[in-house]
Amino acid sequence: MAGRTVRAETRSRAEDNIKKVMATIKKVQKWKKQ
Repeated sequence: MAGRTVRAETRSRAEDNIKKVMATIKKVQKWKKQ
């Protein structure tokens, strides 16, 4: 059970990190276009 919860936490953290990176990339792309 403990291993499963740890995997779920790492997966959710990875998704959060990906969302942050995607948001940053979008901001940079908008900034470069100006």
